Amino acid sequence: MIGATCVNLNPLYSENELTEIINDCAPKIIFCWIDMVYKLKLVDHLVKNVITHVRLTDCMKKANRLSPVQPVEVDLSDLALLLYTSGTTGECKGVPLTHCNLIAATRGAYTAILECCRNTNTRSEKHQIVN
Repeated sequence: MIGATCVNLNPLYSENELTEIINDCAPKIIFCWIDMVYKLKLVDHLVKNVITHVRLTDCMKKANRLSPVQPVEVDLSDLALLLYTSGTTGECKGVPLTHCNLIAATRGAYTAILECCRNTNTRSEKHQIVN
């Protein structure tokens, strides 16, 4: 844990959507792939806060030379992720997810996968018995 909140930026967002989202979440730094850097440069002049673009490929190349980040203690109720809706009502809206939300979603997906595997195994066992 580094004490940061993640906000995803879809490369398919329009200039207006990117501007709304960036102005709303006020990022200190944006990590992105090179194609997204070019898109973000289109909205630099429209954005209120200073943005540092860091290409993920540069980070991966330097990762083994960096000193480890000291973990930060977080609470399950702390904000972990801020997802933005597509803005069907006219503007994008941020949906906050806590660490607890992410754990619950992961646990739910894991349980569903296990159940699906059990059902698949049960069906193939029945199929073998019938034949």
